[in-house]
Amino acid sequence: MSNTKNNLHLVLNAKGGIGKSTCSITLQTFLQDKLGSENVLGIDTDPNNNTLSSTTLNTIFLNIMPDGDKVDLKKFDDLTMFLYNNPKTQGKDIVLDCGSSTFQHLFNYLQENETIEMILNQKYNVYIHIPVTLDSPMEEQTLNGMTQIIEAFKYSSSQFIIWSNHFFASSNNADIEKSPQYIEYKEKIFAVILMKKRDELFLADYSHMAKKSQTFLDIDNDPSYDITSKIRLSKMQKEFWDVLSIVIPINTKAETKKESKR
Repeated sequence: MSNTKNNLHLVLNAKGGIGKSTCSITLQTFLQDKLGSENVLGIDTDPNNNTLSSTTLNTIFLNIMPDGDKVDLKKFDDLTMFLYNNPKTQGKDIVLDCGSSTFQHLFNYLQENETIEMILNQKYNVYIHIPVTLDSPMEEQTLNGMTQIIEAFKYSSSQFIIWSNHFFASSNNADIEKSPQYIEYKEKIFAVILMKKRDELFLADYSHMAKKSQTFLDIDNDPSYDITSKIRLSKMQKEFWDVLSIVIPINTKAETKKESKR
């Protein structure tokens, strides 16, 4: 896709607890590292677990359930117009984290109103990121969620990126590219990002970082991490960055702007 537009990254799947916020945080951390925080905005719409907006990243929380237990469908129009013409989104790459409690309403809205094709594609290159968990009790649900999303938007110009999450798996041996769901839609899938299963030390360090609502960019200046923990987290970051640098398009205008400020 062309870099003349900014990029909109939608992180979607109906199942909760499968790593959507982890994907969103990792993705936005990468973009801010490459482009600068002033050129990236995270939007958290999860009313029950607003993990993204709890971090030190440049984010905002948009409450689409103001009454606490009911989705206000008009808020999706507000979200669309916020993305389309609000000054806070102008000239920025956007990461939108959608919670499982509001997924079906947002999914229906995007599909029925043709929001991506008719409105958002005018301003953004749209990338739909879909976390799935293999070799786990949630495998079938998340793969079915993947096919639901791709089937709904397969005729749009969106690119689909699958995050194959092995954090809950018994090993890293499961291969999404061998699943029937992937094979059926492989021509529509732009890339697969592997979230590798780690040993206990890596997971403990990552969990510590998550509980503190931190990102990879916060670690160096935090004395609560010793040198061994910093090395492990640095290794995880490098592996993500090596893949994301290939998969995720960088807005060259923003990158040039960041370089000029150094």
